[in-house]
Amino acid sequence: MPLPPPPANLFAQIQSRGEGGPSGLKPRPKPTPSQNESAPKPPLPSVPAGEVFHYEESLNSFLFNFDQSVTRATPPSADGTVISIPLAQLVYRMTDYTYAKKEPVELERCLLKLGVLRCLERECEILNGWFKSRVKSKTSVEEEELGQTRFMELLSGCGVYQKVSELILEE
Repeated sequence: MPLPPPPANLFAQIQSRGEGGPSGLKPRPKPTPSQNESAPKPPLPSVPAGEVFHYEESLNSFLFNFDQSVTRATPPSADGTVISIPLAQLVYRMTDYTYAKKEPVELERCLLKLGVLRCLERECEILNGWFKSRVKSKTSVEEEELGQTRFMELLSGCGVYQKVSELILEE
């Protein structure tokens, strides 16, 4: 069943509503310059040198160090680490923040997402154990196998999967 045609004076009715006409709607008042001006925000505290993150009590939030590269291969450290993945991008994504804004991550949000963050740590440990067993048995890591691990699925959701998988497969 087709819709009936609009009334002939529809445009005039819409215009009259915008001018405080019969519907009682009034146009929004234009903001004055004093309403538009906002006080400059004080700069956020910074993360101490050498730290990956810092809890700032005055903000009740975590601050992250953004100076680190996204993902990198490094010379093996004392504990055998070869590939380092920064924490900030993963935590931002998993706590539903936008990494590009680089806002402090509220403690409350971390607590609400604690299960997801614990999963990240646990799956990282499982993946590292899997790698160590592969190195000991001298078998190679296949890309398809790597993509099926839960930690790599978590990285995929955080937008760093491609770079990490390339670095792992190179090693």
